[in-house]
Amino acid sequence: MSQLPCANGTLSWSEHEEVSIQGSVAQSAEASDLKSLQCGFESHHSYQPSIQLNLYLIMFNAFKHLIPQPHAHMDGEQRYNVGLTWIDQEGLTDRHNIQIKYIRNSEKLAVTQGEPQPDGSWKYVEQGGMVHTMTAERVNAFFKKTQENAVMMSAMIDKIHNAAGHTIDAEAEAA
Repeated sequence: MSQLPCANGTLSWSEHEEVSIQGSVAQSAEASDLKSLQCGFESHHSYQPSIQLNLYLIMFNAFKHLIPQPHAHMDGEQRYNVGLTWIDQEGLTDRHNIQIKYIRNSEKLAVTQGEPQPDGSWKYVEQGGMVHTMTAERVNAFFKKTQENAVMMSAMIDKIHNAAGHTIDAEAEAA
C-alpha cells in the first residue's frame, strides 16, 4: 500500500484498489499511477462545489415526491382553483384542489333593470356576464306583499284625511 500526504489529509492506495482518503476531501478512483488521483490540492478545489451541488441535487430528487407544488388560477368557468400537487417517483400526480366560484344574485337588479321572462321570472345580465334572476314564485310573492303594503298605506292616508278634515295649503314665510 502506498501513501501520499495531501493538503486536506492522507491519500493511500494500492494497485487495482479504490483510493481511500483520510481528511476533509471525499473522492475515490481506481488508480494504478499518481496521475489519475486527486487529493485536494489547490488546483482541484474548483471541482468540489460542483460535486457538492450534484450531491444536493441527488438528495433533492430523492425527496422531491414529498414536496408539493402549489397552484392557484382561475379557470374558464370563473372558478378560483387553489391547491397542492404531489408528483411521485414514477411521475404520477396526486392533486388536491379547492374550487371556489363567486356568485351574486340580486333580485332587486333583476326586477329593476332586468326583463320579464316567458315563465314569469325576471332576469338581468351584467356586462361581465353575472346573471341576476328572480323566480316566478318570488315575483308573485313580491307582488302580493307590495299590494298588501299599498292597500295598507292607502287606508292610512284615508284616515289622516278624515281626521284632519279639510286642509288648507299654506306656505310659511321666514320672519
